Amino acid sequence: MLALDGSTLEGGGQLVRVALSLSAICEAPIRIYNIRAGRGANSFYKQTNNGRGSKSGRGKRGISSPSGRATDGTAATAAAAKHRPGGGLKESHLAALRWLARECSAEVEGAEASSQDLTFKPARQKYGDRHARRSKTEGNESGEPEVIELKNPGSVWLIWQAIFPYIVFSMLRRRRERPETPAFRIRLRGGTNVPKSPSSEYMQQVLLPLFERIGLPKVDIQVLGRGWTTGALEIGEVEISVFHPRQSPEDDNARRKSEADRRPEKQKGRADGEEDEESEGVTLPPFRIVSPGPITITSVSMTILAGSPKTHSLAESKLVNTLRKIPPFSSPSIPIQLHPSSADSGDERRLYILLVAQTSAGYALGRDYLSPGRKVTNETERHRMVEEAVGHVVRSFTRECERGSCLDEFAEDQFVIFQALADGASTVDVGRSGKNKDKTGGEDTGSLHTRTVRWVCCEMLGTVFDGLGGCEGRGLCREEGGVDMVREGVEVLDIDEDEDEE
Repeated sequence: MLALDGSTLEGGGQLVRVALSLSAICEAPIRIYNIRAGRGANSFYKQTNNGRGSKSGRGKRGISSPSGRATDGTAATAAAAKHRPGGGLKESHLAALRWLARECSAEVEGAEASSQDLTFKPARQKYGDRHARRSKTEGNESGEPEVIELKNPGSVWLIWQAIFPYIVFSMLRRRRERPETPAFRIRLRGGTNVPKSPSSEYMQQVLLPLFERIGLPKVDIQVLGRGWTTGALEIGEVEISVFHPRQSPEDDNARRKSEADRRPEKQKGRADGEEDEESEGVTLPPFRIVSPGPITITSVSMTILAGSPKTHSLAESKLVNTLRKIPPFSSPSIPIQLHPSSADSGDERRLYILLVAQTSAGYALGRDYLSPGRKVTNETERHRMVEEAVGHVVRSFTRECERGSCLDEFAEDQFVIFQALADGASTVDVGRSGKNKDKTGGEDTGSLHTRTVRWVCCEMLGTVFDGLGGCEGRGLCREEGGVDMVREGVEVLDIDEDEDEE
């Protein structure tokens, strides 16, 4: 069983979410220890290794690949740190974990609040079992969607981050024509606009359109109510619909040839109209997120969620005036417009702003700001809150647009798992992001979150990243009577299901 040190690099929840998602997709058992040990003022990971992984390396697999296998020492330390304050599994992690465990029939140990040691063993399922699960999911189209509900307004989009790859690669199929009804529906109840996580507006305007552009399925979001941790705590709800990806002519031809090779002789002569309308799973083709030339901004949209019309109007005017003083937004040829999703936040203490730039290459760059929730009792406090929000979001937005990347920093790390699972070499332009020396002596670009996800994919799949945005994906091959290519690759990495845990 592969063991991952949860204190590696960023040392937070994203490492856990990505590892669980890959484990469920590839049906590969894992153990994660020191979970979220990088959290809290006296965090275990800050005291011991300053956020880095263990010292032994697997440099041949790619950039940023410290070993994830536990030793006697690390196992003992993990046991001592299992319930340190500030770390461990939280409600949103457990919600995603339990959903994945149910879907892939996993045996789980350590699935409890604040646990810093977790074992996740998905069941090995045959093709027929997967097909039955997909059929069951599709049978829910006409009924009420499933609900994942949090008691507190933790981020629903961090739950989605963990389950979306599994939905794509284990529950959907490609079709010649995209159906009008969704293949998968789910409702998530919790926080929609909370600190240190994507907002519903960012998902709708930036991330999901980018995902669809690289060949991932279309996803529609209906915000039934916003959930907040600022001001009065409030639980929100979103309904998410996922559609089958459309099958390209190349995919269709490949499927026909593959089916003809597998089909018994007596069936090979049947008419095309009698063939199955679907392939048996989603294979993500390699993709390139690059610009043919310099990145230029063509338009800017503003989304404002404010507690009163007065605050909304003040924020809008200050945003436009501030942006117009800064190149490249100063040109009158670049429109700055209010987005239709702007709305009432329901509490004067809540102010959320999202700025999105459309680029000449057709990509979207986003930056947002959520006020800390201080009371507003007079005009002086209102102006101070708005000035602080506008100053913060405009500065970070300007830096993002000057970085020269096709993706903003917060979208960059979300593409790594899909690079690893794509069927071939993919490239993501990381722009002028900082370079960091990895343990093999090479350079690794990208945010700390990006490098963390690369490390997880490297450890679990043997995926090779060049550290500059390029990746040689492992690919998926789901066929009746066959073996998943990724799972086969995981087994080659000397991962023994029966190995005793240390």
